[in-house]
Amino acid sequence: MRDIEDSEAEERRDIEDSEAAEPSRLGDRDAAFLQHAGPRSARRPVQHSAAYQNVLGGELERCSGAGMALTGLTRIGKCVDRNDDAGSHHVCIDMKSNVGGNFCEVTGQPNWCGSQMSCDGAPADDCPVEHWCVCQWAFASYIERAGGCDKIQKVVCEATNMVALKHYREQAAHSPHIKSALQCLEEKCGLEKAAPSIGAVV
Repeated sequence: MRDIEDSEAEERRDIEDSEAAEPSRLGDRDAAFLQHAGPRSARRPVQHSAAYQNVLGGELERCSGAGMALTGLTRIGKCVDRNDDAGSHHVCIDMKSNVGGNFCEVTGQPNWCGSQMSCDGAPADDCPVEHWCVCQWAFASYIERAGGCDKIQKVVCEATNMVALKHYREQAAHSPHIKSALQCLEEKCGLEKAAPSIGAVV
């Protein structure tokens, strides 16, 4: 139970942190500072492994690309965090897909999903938020609040970090909420289901 409480507390912190890093959520002066300095995580030295895997088992692909706002908590275009095992911004979703409810609206956030931010590959320009790395715990809430896996926007599996799948599998036995997120990710990405662990929620 402690793990679930910790995960939910982390989800709240990550949502607050990700919102705080979005220029659209800040005053003009702060937004201008971020435009030049980058988000706070990008101002620190960050080491990234070339060996990140996606949920399909291949090399983790970029979530954002040309013509899109640059995504990633560390703003490198990939769904990785400073400390990937402890982080959570691992799920890449297509904000422009016309199926499912808008991630921001469903999760009760201001609509940064429909905003413009610095472009991937052209930081002086603004581009629409299209593919975006979202918190895996907020993604689990999104599925639940949207009314199920068939009611959400498209998941970009090639750009979704394997760590999300790993964390979901570790927590699914303790939480129906996380179990649903695991099943949804497995369904959306055509993944083989993991064998249930002892004490799993059924």
